[in-house]
Amino acid sequence: MNFRRARLEDLDEIMRIEELCFKPSERFSRETYESLLSRKGVAFIVAEIDGRIVGFVAAEARGLKGYVYTINVHPEYQGKGIGKALMKEMETRMRDVGVRIMELEVRVDNKKAVKMYESLGYSTVFFLPSYYGPGKNGYLMRKRISEG
Repeated sequence: MNFRRARLEDLDEIMRIEELCFKPSERFSRETYESLLSRKGVAFIVAEIDGRIVGFVAAEARGLKGYVYTINVHPEYQGKGIGKALMKEMETRMRDVGVRIMELEVRVDNKKAVKMYESLGYSTVFFLPSYYGPGKNGYLMRKRISEG
């Protein structure tokens, strides 16, 4: 598996994975991804296997804190450790620019994601009632990735 910075020419494949992973009402738009690709301080990383994009993560450094916007792994490749590897790569890149704490939101009912984040050392710090819409609760999760 190879990690590299996402490029504009990757957007078609990124959107295809987004469509496979999320319901229409929960998807990021192409414009959102274009914005993330162009913003300074954003680590937008793709994972490739044999030249094929199989997953991606986007996170932004905001001073000492970093924020994970999204992480997606193509359904055919889920359960193989790609999500964890992407998160670790993103944390390394965030640490390299001075980030000490990472935060993310996740739906309470997304048990696989919650379990993965917990296995990486993230802890739930807030319950977010109806964060994703009526009756769709979330958690704010946090992890210290460097001391200081």
